[in-house]
Amino acid sequence: MTRTLPRLFGLLLLGVLSSLLLLCSCETSRTREASNPAREAQRVSDAAGASLSGAASSHQIMRLDSKGGVKYKLAQSVMAAALIRQFHDGTVIDRIMVRKAPGSDAARPVYYLIGMGHNNGSYRAVALPLHGTDDSTFYLTPSASRYVISG
Repeated sequence: MTRTLPRLFGLLLLGVLSSLLLLCSCETSRTREASNPAREAQRVSDAAGASLSGAASSHQIMRLDSKGGVKYKLAQSVMAAALIRQFHDGTVIDRIMVRKAPGSDAARPVYYLIGMGHNNGSYRAVALPLHGTDDSTFYLTPSASRYVISG
């Protein structure tokens, strides 16, 4: 009788710990609700990258200097973070650039903000057209088309 009580207590303790472990592992694999409006509001509340996600008015992205070089007005890390939020699927943007579209008119060239990265080993890129002004300043508008390439 004295030997069975410690064994019974040990089995009971083992059962409690096992069930606790199972409950904890089930809790961590739970996904969050994507339709939660509070999370949506938090995601677009970043003022610096809000124009990239379509939540604010036009935002100045870059300006061309006299030699045709690009001078960024918004930090590339801020643009990359906003594009990562734009994808919202685990894509990591690690390169941001602005390029002139090939074959565009020399008088009014079209420039694109391009973000390149990867998601689960596959290549992902997004291109957003920039709206140019007469003083060589380029803006990203919330209604701009988004061209996504996956490969």
